[in-house]
Amino acid sequence: MYGLRPLRLGEIFDAAIKITKAQPGRTFGPAALLFSSLAVLQWLDLLAVDMSRTTTPSLWGLFFAGTGRETPLFWAAVVIGLLALKPFVYDAAHETLIGTAPTPPRELLGRIPTLALSGAIYIVAVAAGLLLFIIPGLIAAALGAVAQPAVVNERQDALEALRRSVDLVKTDFARVVGFTATLWCFRVMAGLAVALALPGFLPYSLQPNSTRLMAVALTVIIATLVWPVTLAARAVLFTDLRVRAESLDVDLLIADATMVEDTRRRWAPS
Repeated sequence: MYGLRPLRLGEIFDAAIKITKAQPGRTFGPAALLFSSLAVLQWLDLLAVDMSRTTTPSLWGLFFAGTGRETPLFWAAVVIGLLALKPFVYDAAHETLIGTAPTPPRELLGRIPTLALSGAIYIVAVAAGLLLFIIPGLIAAALGAVAQPAVVNERQDALEALRRSVDLVKTDFARVVGFTATLWCFRVMAGLAVALALPGFLPYSLQPNSTRLMAVALTVIIATLVWPVTLAARAVLFTDLRVRAESLDVDLLIADATMVEDTRRRWAPS
């Protein structure tokens, strides 16, 4: 299933793409519903605060910059929506890589409070580190990089998941730093693609309605494609770190050898 060497960054994203394509109903489908709903909600939200003077309301879609005029209710919807998407993508990746049975949706949704708590602790730790001459914050960001897959795939509580992430990341810190940087560059470049695809450089208030609708549609499409892949890539990295630190691949081979033949196709590096 895995080679002797750690997966390269390209192989991690290759696995993530194949996982999301193989299980669109648990990756792209929920993402499309989420981002379409957020697009509608943002338009309604901006109409309530005089949308005529805002900038293009599509660029929130990938790195959530927003227009600066959304209400707290909108941002709460963004956070809740992403928290609801994560467990489905992480579980789909876990099923493909490890060969487990799918987790019932109700149980996946039950992991949302733990995901929220682990994410809040992680953000506070990174923010505190950034205030201490930046470098400690970047280190904290890398050390907690795979905490949330641990919440879903290993049923860890918030603090246990963060400790689990630290233990795994320390075994291959440089590769996790490279992965994290690549992940955020990928999301930012995808967000900029929306702006670059728009015709001309007119301010939003001067653009025709067709251009505004194009911006929103592009954002929904790109966000639907990018977020499941990047979330799945984080789950692949988590599993690969487990393989290197704990010989997980050997355990799986032994399990396969002592059970009936498994006909499911698992991802393996080409």
